[in-house]
Amino acid sequence: KPPRVSVRELIARGALSVGQALYLDTPECVVIVQENGDVAYGEITGSIHKVARTLKQTPSCNGWKHWSFLDADGQPHLIDILRQRVNADVP
Repeated sequence: KPPRVSVRELIARGALSVGQALYLDTPECVVIVQENGDVAYGEITGSIHKVARTLKQTPSCNGWKHWSFLDADGQPHLIDILRQRVNADVP
């Protein structure tokens, strides 16, 4: 199993930015990355997993597989790719 990587670590390594938008697959929602590594959707704040679980109304949710970011060309990619890059130590 690859080492765990947090959203906070992605921010520290420059893979995500505070204030950056992340996009949920369904239902379509946009959250904002917070300085502490949480995400915020209106009054709902927490980890990528907790917020996705709340918005999807499911008992559990792996946020890495449901949140996307937009690259420089505006193309969406799952945030899991950022975690994989950090684990591989790829910029």
